[in-house]
Amino acid sequence: TTEIYTLSLHDALPICTVTYNSALHVLDRARRWKLALKLLKQMRRANVPPNTITFSTAISACAKAGEWLRALQLMQMMRAAGVPANTITYSSAITACERAGEWRRAMQLLEEMEREGVSPDTIILNTVIAACARVGESGRALALLHEDFPRLGLQPDAVTYNAVIAAHAKALQWQGALDMLVAMERAGLTPDLIS
Repeated sequence: TTEIYTLSLHDALPICTVTYNSALHVLDRARRWKLALKLLKQMRRANVPPNTITFSTAISACAKAGEWLRALQLMQMMRAAGVPANTITYSSAITACERAGEWRRAMQLLEEMEREGVSPDTIILNTVIAACARVGESGRALALLHEDFPRLGLQPDAVTYNAVIAAHAKALQWQGALDMLVAMERAGLTPDLIS
């Protein structure tokens, strides 16, 4: 992380939010979440103001590493700094929870984002359903499919149905899984290898 600061001094790169965000993006893509967090700390020490992109990128890096608690801590830091979260921020945090099987936290983030006026999209709902699927919460997965999708004016896709099928499978509810295959076809979607 000190390399970025040194480079900026020697190469006359501006030490600004955009510079830090670019470096964070590289660390996120390289799956170097620890370095991303160090860089975020360095950014704060240098009095460079983080923005939505800064936090979203750091949260994404944590999500890719399965560091869901750190992702949620960054969400809290973001709130405390008065930086607004967007769909990408919430998507990254929900993905972190999904990978850890933290379906309750994923549901809480979904509710929070709606309270904050950030509109969920199909990808976010699919990720929450996938979090439910990891632990066999088929009832929650079905509620998201039958209640949240219509309420938000979103169309479920093959990924949606596959996640609900996975929730039934995890819960050993074979009839529910078969019912979802039929519902998928009725919705005009073709089951794939995952289905």
